[in-house]
Amino acid sequence: MPIRLDCPATLRVSDDAGRLVRSEELRSGANLADRLRDAHEAYERQGWTVSALRPGAWGFTAERGDRRLLVAVRMGLLVTAAGTFDRRHGSLSLYLGSEAG
Repeated sequence: MPIRLDCPATLRVSDDAGRLVRSEELRSGANLADRLRDAHEAYERQGWTVSALRPGAWGFTAERGDRRLLVAVRMGLLVTAAGTFDRRHGSLSLYLGSEAG
């Protein structure tokens, strides 16, 4: 993983089913390695068993009891899309949004 990116990134925490637990937008130019290391240390302090944080890694896993999380840096903003199709009019409505709101 590069130390910094010239675009926004997201620190994303998801459970073992892939559901979003939390996310944090990281500004362009943020030190990604430091932020990931801070998250690693925070989960460890909270009693989670964390996988080794290897140089260049984009993420790590955290386990506590029967819960398992993936904590990872993702490039760009995470965007969600939803749509509805109106059969009567043959039209498609698309809704876009980011996890930040």
